[in-house]
Amino acid sequence: MKKEEIIIQNLADVPQWVEEVSYCQYKEWGIAKGDTLDGVIYRTKHAMVKTDIAQTFVATYQDQFLGTVALWRNDLCSRQDLYPWMACLYVKEEFRHYGIGTLLQNKVMEVAKQLGYSHIYLITNHDNLYEKNGWLFLEKAPLGDGTLTKVYEHLL
Repeated sequence: MKKEEIIIQNLADVPQWVEEVSYCQYKEWGIAKGDTLDGVIYRTKHAMVKTDIAQTFVATYQDQFLGTVALWRNDLCSRQDLYPWMACLYVKEEFRHYGIGTLLQNKVMEVAKQLGYSHIYLITNHDNLYEKNGWLFLEKAPLGDGTLTKVYEHLL
């Protein structure tokens, strides 16, 4: 698989991937947060805007789903002052280490910049994953359950 053969599209243009995107998000984050699959599908269907926020993107190769990412107004309740956010970056395990995550990040940043934003944010508990793509650690902030998460910023 070559990077130039990977297609990144807005989910609004390829709605046949809604359930796959939702299932990946549910499996990766939803179960631990107590979400239902139906609730994640509902949220995904309402993150299919093409000219504003919220947008969801999918990476495919030869009509095979590889991964997804979203551009949201907010992904951290304790920081309502920061927006927009890159959220739900997910690459299927068998396709990791092909640069797909970087392609998805680049797409979100490109769209956020086109929408007139100069910064974008993300939360993560990963170490040394996003720094290599120019993300800067901003702070640790509380999640709703009292634990802390790392907040990153990227200049666009």
